[in-house]
Amino acid sequence: MNTNKHRISMMLAAGLMVGAALADVTNYYASAFGFIDTRDVVSAASDGVSSLPVGVFDSGIGGMSVLEQLLVVDEFDNASGRRRPDGKPDFENERFVYFGDQANMPYGRYDSAGKADFLRELVMRDASFVLGSDGHDPAKIVVIACNTATAYGLDSVLAMDRPHDAKVIGVVNSGVEAAFDAMNGVDSPFAIAVMATPGTIASGVYERTLKNEAAARGVAGRISVVNRGGIGLAEAVECGDPGMMECARTNIVAMVEKYRDGGGKAPIRALILGCTHYPFVMDTIRKTVDGLRRMPEYAGLIAADIKYVDPAVYTAVACYRSLCKDGLLNMCDPGTEKRGRVQTFFSVGKDGPLPDSVKYGRDCGSGDIGTIIVPVSKAGLSRNTLQGIRKSFPACYAAIFASQNRSCVSASHSGDCRHLRQRAIDLSADIRAGGDEGRQPRGGIR
Repeated sequence: MNTNKHRISMMLAAGLMVGAALADVTNYYASAFGFIDTRDVVSAASDGVSSLPVGVFDSGIGGMSVLEQLLVVDEFDNASGRRRPDGKPDFENERFVYFGDQANMPYGRYDSAGKADFLRELVMRDASFVLGSDGHDPAKIVVIACNTATAYGLDSVLAMDRPHDAKVIGVVNSGVEAAFDAMNGVDSPFAIAVMATPGTIASGVYERTLKNEAAARGVAGRISVVNRGGIGLAEAVECGDPGMMECARTNIVAMVEKYRDGGGKAPIRALILGCTHYPFVMDTIRKTVDGLRRMPEYAGLIAADIKYVDPAVYTAVACYRSLCKDGLLNMCDPGTEKRGRVQTFFSVGKDGPLPDSVKYGRDCGSGDIGTIIVPVSKAGLSRNTLQGIRKSFPACYAAIFASQNRSCVSASHSGDCRHLRQRAIDLSADIRAGGDEGRQPRGGIR
């Protein structure tokens, strides 16, 4: 345990060295999947790394929208690695470790409180936990299932000393790619709206990434970007607040009003859910937008066929391709491991919920930040939150709570999987030969 804590502290230190000099996250991506580097897939598949879990983290329960897609997405033929569905989940043999930093959320407020650097430290702590081995096997790849964490902490996590050079995937580029794919064939000027936390909007990450992608696709002169911070919505969803539907409605109306008051003319043709908490209130968002479109004062500002973009599916596709290219897909049937294939942890305050004065009053390098990490339990979530997870993310709900009170099975397998590891190597070489980037994922656009 002491060795693990020392390693984590070294990882944090390495990341903090670049915290004050963060580059634009879009500079890291040459294309939707351009961040992937070719590695020695033979050693990766044969040294046991492939049997490690996929690590996913968020500021709370919102990242379960991404975890849901990791559990159910079917975009690839698992036998060949080609982009064609085969009726089987793409990650059917994978295990997952999920961490929600519930004690320290909402992440969207730290920047306005002058604590952006501390937010980066929180994101690095999150990554360190899923990459560590405190109650779970270390992750072989990290998915940052939080837009605000991606905006402020992606570069810091990339700068960390990560075991087996674990890849790191964020959700922002996935959302932007999905939005533009949904606009294929649209020749007239249009607007893309982004609804995200105040912190994500303040970072400018979506606006920059949308403009960069528009330039890359040759449509820079035809798009407008509409964005507004969703005040209080992520927190309401996290707590299962009965008022979260009204909160969603209020924020949607305010965003469209902002566009109209600013002289917006081009119709909004896509709305990116720029916070992973927002799919919980998708029905309300859709109904509100439909109602606004029928009102005379908003006539022409909202397209009749507006697309709702959830970055989760595109994020799952990016994760699959990264694992496949590196030969890290787990080709072994986990058997009894499926009972505990999702291990879920939340942070909690040591002495109860942290008051805002403490939460937003801490500084980098303060050591003990007043929280501990515990396995998730139904008792730790409100009834409304549990109902929301079960309704919106049924695979997630079943996988998380089916595995409670069962011991985690080690990542090592008793069976001989050498022939399956070779299959992973072959798939990796085949995927690098490529040819499937042009096909859009079937999900994620509503």
